[in-house]
Amino acid sequence: MVIALLGVATGTSVAVAQHSHATHVAKQTHKTHKVTKKFAKKESSSSSSSSESSISSEVQSSVVASSATVQPKTQASAAAAPATQQTVASGTQLVTPNVYVYGAPGLCLGYVDSAFGVAGRGGSLSYSARSAVDKASAIGAMHNDANFPAGKMVPVFWNLTGNDDGVNYGHIAIWDGNGGFYWEGNHTSTPNHLSYAEVQAVLNGQMELNGAHITDTFHGASLIGWSDNLEGVQILSK
Repeated sequence: MVIALLGVATGTSVAVAQHSHATHVAKQTHKTHKVTKKFAKKESSSSSSSSESSISSEVQSSVVASSATVQPKTQASAAAAPATQQTVASGTQLVTPNVYVYGAPGLCLGYVDSAFGVAGRGGSLSYSARSAVDKASAIGAMHNDANFPAGKMVPVFWNLTGNDDGVNYGHIAIWDGNGGFYWEGNHTSTPNHLSYAEVQAVLNGQMELNGAHITDTFHGASLIGWSDNLEGVQILSK
């Protein structure tokens, strides 16, 4: 933007300078005309008009040339998605979740299973989110990365270990296809809708959710990835 303004300022300065030069030449021409008086009034008028037209053309040409010389620079910047939240081309959404189903703290898998209607579609319910990961891995449905599919809603998994028993129960939420996540509500059918940064803050104990810090009960949060199949139900085509 600064360079673009500089280009405009430079072009304006050149135009002013050339116009000043043109005025000076015009005055000199008029002065010479008065002294010599060699030409008739009509010829003088024609000559003066021609001279001014020529000077004007010269000034205009100089301004155009100057403007063509100083071109504003444009800088294209594509902000790359953070390594923890990239989006990629994906398959067809086969099952679209109803995110407005009942959810309660600690029952993340129950919420996500209900949202995708797993039980009604012949899926088998798991004990924990970590168990659901193992099922998806066994059939090649796990994507162990953060390349969440753009415009598609899929389950996303994290490791999450209980403070009391040391068991990795895991955690699951629903990627909304557009930079956010649906997380079970607080004994309600209205889910939490969080950005990736907010999810990280919750899992790291920097932000309360559903009235408590998750780190009061769990620790060791880390992203596992996302799956195109949940509990035996194909969510996204391959």
